[in-house]
Amino acid sequence: MADTPDATDAAAPKSGFPWPVVFVGIAGLSALMGFAGIASIWLGSGPPDDGRRLQLAMDQYLQGQPIIAGKIAEQVELGELESELPPEGDPGERIVEEPAEPPDDPTENGDAAEPAVAPETKDDARSLRALRAFLVGAGKMALSESATGTAARREIHSDAVPYLKEASEKGFPDGREAEGNRLLGLALLSTGEYAAAADALDKAIERDQTMRRDLLPLLASAQLRLKIGGAQKSLDTIKTFLSLPTLSEEQQRQGQLIRTRALLAMARWQDAKAIIDGEFAKFNASDLATQTRLASFRDEFRLLNAQRQIDQTVEDFDLNESMASSAGGATGSSAWTSGRDEDPRIKQAIASRFEPVLVEMNRLQREAEPRIGSQARLLAARAYQLQGDLELAIAQLTSVRQQRPFGAAALVGGIREIELLADQGRGEEVVQTTRYMMHELGSTDRFDSSLITKDEFRKRLSAAIEVLRRKNEFESAIETARSLSPLYSSSESLEEEGQGYLQWAQATLADAAGGEIDRSTFQVARHRYHSAGDAFHQAAKLRFNEPEYLDLLWSAIQAYQQGRHFSRSINMLQDYLRYEQRRRQPRGLIALGRALLAEDRPEEAIDAFETCIVEFERDPLRYDARLMAALASIELANREQRRRRLQDEDAEAVTDIDAIDYVQLAKDFLHANLQDGDLRPDSPAWRDSMYSLGELLYEQITVADLESSDQSDAEKIELYRQNDELLQETIRVLDEAVQRYWPERRAETTAYLLARTHALAARWAATEADDPSLLDAARRTSRQRSEAELLAALEGFAQLRQLYERREEEQPLSARADVILRNCLMSEADTLLEMGRLDEASTAYRAISLRYMNQPPALEAILGQAQCVRKMGRTREADLLIKQALSVLSKIPPELDSEFDRTTRFDRGGWQRYLQWMDSMAGGTRLGEYRLGVTG
Repeated sequence: MADTPDATDAAAPKSGFPWPVVFVGIAGLSALMGFAGIASIWLGSGPPDDGRRLQLAMDQYLQGQPIIAGKIAEQVELGELESELPPEGDPGERIVEEPAEPPDDPTENGDAAEPAVAPETKDDARSLRALRAFLVGAGKMALSESATGTAARREIHSDAVPYLKEASEKGFPDGREAEGNRLLGLALLSTGEYAAAADALDKAIERDQTMRRDLLPLLASAQLRLKIGGAQKSLDTIKTFLSLPTLSEEQQRQGQLIRTRALLAMARWQDAKAIIDGEFAKFNASDLATQTRLASFRDEFRLLNAQRQIDQTVEDFDLNESMASSAGGATGSSAWTSGRDEDPRIKQAIASRFEPVLVEMNRLQREAEPRIGSQARLLAARAYQLQGDLELAIAQLTSVRQQRPFGAAALVGGIREIELLADQGRGEEVVQTTRYMMHELGSTDRFDSSLITKDEFRKRLSAAIEVLRRKNEFESAIETARSLSPLYSSSESLEEEGQGYLQWAQATLADAAGGEIDRSTFQVARHRYHSAGDAFHQAAKLRFNEPEYLDLLWSAIQAYQQGRHFSRSINMLQDYLRYEQRRRQPRGLIALGRALLAEDRPEEAIDAFETCIVEFERDPLRYDARLMAALASIELANREQRRRRLQDEDAEAVTDIDAIDYVQLAKDFLHANLQDGDLRPDSPAWRDSMYSLGELLYEQITVADLESSDQSDAEKIELYRQNDELLQETIRVLDEAVQRYWPERRAETTAYLLARTHALAARWAATEADDPSLLDAARRTSRQRSEAELLAALEGFAQLRQLYERREEEQPLSARADVILRNCLMSEADTLLEMGRLDEASTAYRAISLRYMNQPPALEAILGQAQCVRKMGRTREADLLIKQALSVLSKIPPELDSEFDRTTRFDRGGWQRYLQWMDSMAGGTRLGEYRLGVTG
């Protein structure tokens, strides 16, 4: 936990002498001398060209004036040089400049003016750029030595990194490779880019072995932060350092600190303990009162010893330090593995291990310098967390976060505090802590990576926000996402915000009671989907020129479409299809078609779907495209059917003989999926195609049945015979869908449609049996077929009724299931009546009237019961049932008036007139038979 040696400290003076003041004075004096020399050159020969200015800057650097050299180099503009050079591959070609017109005044540009020296090849330009980048970077590194405080130095190092990286990529100036890599390594180490820092420092040492004494500890510290094999590399490097001759005692102790950290990282507890014990023995033999630096080293080793004890306890007891929610576990932050937290003996053993650690850390907090005291609080917080004292852990972390100056320990304390708070679902506190930290940080350049890297901090902060979302703390997650500047860019914050709204919308729909979503709930979810889409879209616009643009745009499109904001997604889909790679365009075409279909533009939707089918004939999404194209065709078929109805009412309308048969087109799309050899029946596309085909056929057969309602018996029989093949195909497809996919919810609806189709087939066969032109054998066959179809219908309705009644005993039915159950009850009773099983039908109707007492469906049930008893010769009982229906009608509350049209054949006024007419005809024979309709 102790600090990694920082390049900012390595580059800074160590003694108490006021070196910053001296540096400023030297820099000022050098500036006067340097710029005086520059002025003399300018007066003698005019302003130098870029190449000569860089040479002048290099001269200043060689004279020990890196700051001045950097300032001169920074003023050199090389932006247009490469565009004026010959193309790569023609290094020998030279640039020939047109001679300039002579000035009117021969002295205008100076008597001794020399021609401008431009780079002749791209290699020359590259060398100039490398030289400029090196000088600017070196100048900034020199300037950082006079900065006050590590945060200020780190900001300057951050400015130097791009220049030194550019110089490294293009090649450091000849003879300056070691120095360039040293400066680059120091800057990268300061800014937390440890892998790159280790590489640069290693190159510097390789180039110049005299740097080993200064750079090996820094190299070992950088290697220690590497994720793979870093500890072993660090251990090897520091062993090399400790083997160097004539190391001072301070250098040896610094090396032993790094060596101990490497051993702890490798879980070599005993080896680390041996080093710590040896160092403690030296400390005990020294006079710490007069050697303050030695006391600081002693405190560093006390920290490492505490870390060793905690790490070893974690290993011995198999403790879990990760957030429970992060691992998908239950709510809470129990540190021990499953079952062990219930054993009081283990709890006591852990507490006894941590007790001396906590005593030592409390002592360090009081006695040690603030930097070490902060790290002691972090270790104490870790111990408290591991033994389950979360509030004490949070208190320690809060104290570290609030210490001044805001540095590495505060960053570690803050992120661990956020993690613990998020794991407990304390969202508002997470928001407050995040805002505090971002305010204190101020700038990403001030991020101190000595204890935690910027990338690791960001990953852990994003993970904590995700924990809040999983705990349904969506508002807090969104507010936290809005508080991430400056550590996150605006687009990154918007992306986190979009994820918050998206998951909030999904949770809103998932929480709907019984899986049924009422209008108000959907509107709330729809608004949150809209907000998610807005956030993703804004994030995408901010990253238009970056690789993430298309992924963010697609996230926005999906969010808008899930919230049924299809119109907003159409323009985005046009952009998406314009820029997306070809292999990913099918999903965009399907989304575009879906949006166009939702916006009542089915013809354009079919165009999009057919483009996907034709141009991407091997893409798996072609199956979804066919299915959606079928749905668009069905929509056009329905539109055409409405148009024909209006045409039938208009005698002057002209029939379009070239009209497309959209029903057949829809069938073609669906059959293409079902007959495709590459698509399996267990795939979603095949299943949905089977369902959709069955529903389409059922719709066709229902339309045919409605057309027969106003026809004569002979016309009906002819119509039925023409559609008999369609009827049989409907039964076959619906039956196959039910057999394959039962007990899916959609299969339940399909089973209801199958039972209705059987009932319709029974009526068609019964009508055909009355055809006087048929032979007796044919009529008997039709009657037998009618009876078989009625029996199949009865079994279908009864099975569904029993299924829903069992389900209702366990939990309330959804609105969809309640509708199907009501229709099954009524259809089952109607079928019994059709079969002549009057007593059973009467009982069934009575059960319905009791179930829906004082509700509109009870009226249909009472009339059905009245018809049954009248056919059984119980006329008086039938008349009384009519009066009962009138009484029930008067008791139905006005707030159920809308239910009449939805669940029965009449509205309230229609029922009043109809029942009064039936009551007036009581005892007569004109009541006859009447059909009971199934609605809703």
